[in-house]
Amino acid sequence: MQKLHTNIPFLTNKIYICPMQKITSMKKHVLLALLVILTCASCAKRTESKLVGAWTIQQIGDNGWPEDLTWTFYSGGDLEVFSDPIVGVGNTQRGNYEVFTRSLVTPYIRIKGMGDLSLNGNWRVEKCNNKHLILNRVEWLNGDTKGAFLRREFTK
Repeated sequence: MQKLHTNIPFLTNKIYICPMQKITSMKKHVLLALLVILTCASCAKRTESKLVGAWTIQQIGDNGWPEDLTWTFYSGGDLEVFSDPIVGVGNTQRGNYEVFTRSLVTPYIRIKGMGDLSLNGNWRVEKCNNKHLILNRVEWLNGDTKGAFLRREFTK
């Protein structure tokens, strides 16, 4: 049996592979990668469009939440928080937000500009539809997770 020449790039196991087949295969991989990237970008845009509006706190576990506690997300990336215990009952604090993704299906919201020891940080969006919004702060803006966990559940 004759040994194949391994330095010839198109010979593998005595089958000739056309260079066009390799290019076609590469095109499929590139198209798949572009599809994944576009899906990630559209997921963040969908979340942002559902997020815009005024959200009122949903009473869970602790009955001490002010009934008028609201977070209002504006389409330009501005955020207004009214009567959250961290901000102060009856007070309004303004900051900004941006929606981003870390995986194909999990959107996050980065909140900043809310002042020291406040609501700043990266919040994972657990649920966001036309009626319910559930957010968990999973880390501070600097990436530290120690003491960062905070949960808010809202209805529209």
